[in-house]
Amino acid sequence: MGSVYRRKDSSKLWWRNKGPDGRTVTKPSPFAVGEEAAARQALERIELAIRQRAAASPERSSAIPSVEKYAKAWIAQRRDRGIRDVDNDESRFRFRILPVLGGYPLPAVTRPMVKQLLAKLRADGLAPGTIRNIHSNLKVLFDDAIDDELIETNPANVHARHLGRAGDKDPEWRQGAMYSREEVVRLLTDPQLPIDRRVIYAIAALSGLRGGEIAGLRWRHIDDAEPLPRMLVAHSYDSVTKTDQPRSVPVHPILARVLTDWRRRHYAAVVGHVPGADDLIVPSPISRGGNGAHKHRPAGTMRTKNQIGKRFTRDLEVLGIPHRRFHDLRRTFISLAQADGARRDHLQRTTHTAGTRHAFDLYTTLPWPTLCAAVAAFKPVPETEEATFATAITAPERPSELRSSYGTKKARDVAGLVVEAPGVEPLYAGEKRQTWRALGKLSPHDHSTPVPSSYVAIRRSPRSRAHVPTGCPAVQSG
Repeated sequence: MGSVYRRKDSSKLWWRNKGPDGRTVTKPSPFAVGEEAAARQALERIELAIRQRAAASPERSSAIPSVEKYAKAWIAQRRDRGIRDVDNDESRFRFRILPVLGGYPLPAVTRPMVKQLLAKLRADGLAPGTIRNIHSNLKVLFDDAIDDELIETNPANVHARHLGRAGDKDPEWRQGAMYSREEVVRLLTDPQLPIDRRVIYAIAALSGLRGGEIAGLRWRHIDDAEPLPRMLVAHSYDSVTKTDQPRSVPVHPILARVLTDWRRRHYAAVVGHVPGADDLIVPSPISRGGNGAHKHRPAGTMRTKNQIGKRFTRDLEVLGIPHRRFHDLRRTFISLAQADGARRDHLQRTTHTAGTRHAFDLYTTLPWPTLCAAVAAFKPVPETEEATFATAITAPERPSELRSSYGTKKARDVAGLVVEAPGVEPLYAGEKRQTWRALGKLSPHDHSTPVPSSYVAIRRSPRSRAHVPTGCPAVQSG
């Protein structure tokens, strides 16, 4: 029988008991002085677990892991299995669960401890959905610990009332989580935004795809079909989709024009190579230099959730559009398409996979023209203006806006630059530095010396650049 005792040099209670190998183990417990009863109960559960493991299989008799040690191994196993949300799982344990329960051996965790954890999360002001996700992770971890014969019962099996109320943290938020038609049009066509990001926003607003599904799209996923091309959504980033099931989505007539123009005229200049069938449709672009350029992902690689979300937030600030999530473009498409006449059950087959609750859904396959009609019902602009609208989405960026892909920079004074030739525009700040370095004016490792303000570089085409001082007209060369 183990014992619980105090030490003068510690504010914690100490345990002394027989370990799995029969040797006496002396170590501090997670309990503070004054919690003797709880410490004794925890020690009794630990000793019971050791005896049961030894009786069931002597060769498996080993030290009982702490919640922290077991959680690290548990997360590593989930990562090996390819669980999509494993990074969020790890964050929930690191910042919310382990600081409270990490030091306890698995058998020492009780339901009252889990209730106290949930009460702390509510007191910290976490959103109801966040609290439920944290509790779900903890419950699954203890379920696996039961399967590993480390504990007998799951201490996370508590009544739902301890989770607090369900719903949004801000009950008024969801009512405004949608963009107006005017905001959609501006977000897709404003020349202050880079072309590649406008293409991303066009895919989201005209098809309702999630951010990860857009990032995982490759050119081979688009096939010719009638009346609209077919887009296969089979990946979310470099993993499977949210429901593990692929689906076919009609390409909106406007989006079809945009993707064709993006691939033929702009992709090579923005990404750095001619697109092939296996290339991503909207990968990371060539770095434009500026602040944060050292963190830029290599051109042609897959965009991350963080990359898409941060750029989107900054673009909203640039345009003066009230902040909403990138995911709300999906909500906007679904809502406005139905408002424009799309049938709910038809549109749902393009934005969600078939449900499994009813066998009837599994036996339902709608004709392709029916799905195309549901998607094409969404009219962000009048039908007579669709061609002009599609052209504006991939129009050149405004020359007076010199930007960094890592945020908005103040426009530099280019009033002295007279551009008369068609298709000529100033280079971005990072590109100006690159060309200045190529001319031997800067060393390869000089990132601090500013490019003289009298120097302005202009772009004629992806393969031809001209460099003129301020005030000199741009003359089209042969």
